[in-house]
Amino acid sequence: MSFDPGAGGGSRPCKTWEVWEVYHTQHDERVCPVCGPHNGQRYKLGEGPQPPLHLNCRCWREEVERTCIETEPEPPKPKPPPEEPHREEGPTRDTTPATPNTSGPPSRPTVGLDPGIVNDGNNPNRVGPGGGQRAQ
Repeated sequence: MSFDPGAGGGSRPCKTWEVWEVYHTQHDERVCPVCGPHNGQRYKLGEGPQPPLHLNCRCWREEVERTCIETEPEPPKPKPPPEEPHREEGPTRDTTPATPNTSGPPSRPTVGLDPGIVNDGNNPNRVGPGGGQRAQ
């Protein structure tokens, strides 16, 4: 997409261009009567004679003017973010969930006074402090 520096300060892209070309001959004694009358004539792009007009034609067309005749519409402006409701200043409360301390060594079952009782801390049938179960 091209921008037209003359339309809208150069900030909006051009949607439709009008392009003009000039027909050129070699402008010498070998120019034929078919091409000679077209020398220096201006034509819109795609209109008028398009060289080569015959065998061994040495003519060409050159773009000389490009004008923006229609620009793209202005893009919609972004909406401003919604305003947050006013809150009174005061102490803030930390709402992040507590994380367990995992920096120490992993817990292992311990053996109580009775070598047959293992205290793993998870037995609902408490045998001694912290619960326990009989080793098997």
